Amino acid sequence: MKDATIDKNYLISFSKTTKYLWNDEYECFVKSVPGNGFWAKFPGKPEYPINSESNIVVLAIYGGQFVSKESYDKA
Repeated sequence: MKDATIDKNYLISFSKTTKYLWNDEYECFVKSVPGNGFWAKFPGKPEYPINSESNIVVLAIYGGQFVSKESYDKA
């Protein structure tokens, strides 16, 4: 398993702006909206709210694969 260390500033950035991430393991997108939580979106399916402690969210954050809003919206 990889080292679980994540930069504190990286984590804080999620509380400041909306972020869009790709999760390789689950092959889905994750959207982080400050003050509104997290959303998961599988390609071709509607987005849905998801718990911040779910594997999908945690792996997306640890993976750090940012995508554009356009990529998220088109999926």
